[in-house]
Amino acid sequence: MVEKDIIGHLIDVEKLASDLLADAQAESEKRLSAARAQADSEFRIAYEALIKRLDADYKNKTEEIEKKRDSDIKAYDSMLESIPLNQSRFDSFVDSKLFG
Repeated sequence: MVEKDIIGHLIDVEKLASDLLADAQAESEKRLSAARAQADSEFRIAYEALIKRLDADYKNKTEEIEKKRDSDIKAYDSMLESIPLNQSRFDSFVDSKLFG
């Protein structure tokens, strides 16, 4: 009978250990899930902040480039307008090319 009591006790201890292990696994999964959700949230916040900053930088750089382009075009137009026209030389050049 002592053997039955010992075997019964060992089975009870094994069941208790199994329950304890199941509880530990459930707690581990719960903590991992919470940590994953927290990490995802932090990543999303950092990602959105980065995207905002990059979009703002892009917009600023684009505006700077457009202003420089407009300024360069105006300077080029001014330079072209400052060149005096020589209609008679142009006419003679065209005549020489077209009529030999």
